[in-house]
Amino acid sequence: MADVPYVVFAAIFSVLILTPLPWHLHSWNGGTCLIMVYAAIGSLICAVDKSIWADNVEYELPIWCDISQSILIGLSVGLPAAAFCLTRRLYIIASSRGGIPSEQRLKALIFDLTIGFGFPLLVLDYIVQGHRYNIIIGFGCRPAAVNTLATYFLILMWPVVFGVATLSYGVLATRAFFLHRKKMEAALATGTSLTGARFIRLRLTIVSSISTLPPSIFVIWQDATSNGLRPWISWTSIKWGYSAVWRFSTMYVCHQALQWNTHQ
Repeated sequence: MADVPYVVFAAIFSVLILTPLPWHLHSWNGGTCLIMVYAAIGSLICAVDKSIWADNVEYELPIWCDISQSILIGLSVGLPAAAFCLTRRLYIIASSRGGIPSEQRLKALIFDLTIGFGFPLLVLDYIVQGHRYNIIIGFGCRPAAVNTLATYFLILMWPVVFGVATLSYGVLATRAFFLHRKKMEAALATGTSLTGARFIRLRLTIVSSISTLPPSIFVIWQDATSNGLRPWISWTSIKWGYSAVWRFSTMYVCHQALQWNTHQ
């Protein structure tokens, strides 16, 4: 039976989080827009999966699973990348003591879209995808990749890379803010585009984005030590039995399946 409160909340959240999107589009704030869109898409996928596979692993939606599991991998890179773009914008605002000059807005937006949207498109998960997808009770369709060294470079390392970059820019932004505190307060008081509420929200994103760094490192450590790395023998070996759908119907094997699965 589906967890109705969870499904309803996730569906409502996927809509509500998009309500500030027009304002941020008007401000050309690429990182914030991407975070909202990615969070909405992820919440919608979770709501659908939870409603369908809450207590079974038998029902099949092949097209949905093929698309959603690829999107989830993209989101695992896209969200940290977008958070990095947002924190970098915070640093630019703090160091310029008043916001991004209008003549540089387009350049900043192009950078945000290149990093926040371009990197997820470059995640070539198919190269290390050992079988079609997993169906996990209570979770739904989830990606399936071979636990080989290429998986870490193609997929798993990017949240850590962007987490470290976000932390670095967060430290720089905080330092710039305190160095130019009086001028920043004057800019806030003059009613420029950098309002107090916006700046506080930007500072909070540092905490939320940095919090993804320890879990990302833990996932890499757990995957590398639990089953061990498998050697890359050949493309044929990786894609053997590719059309298979693995089903996991107990919490124990769910835990195993959430790791990056491998063929023997």
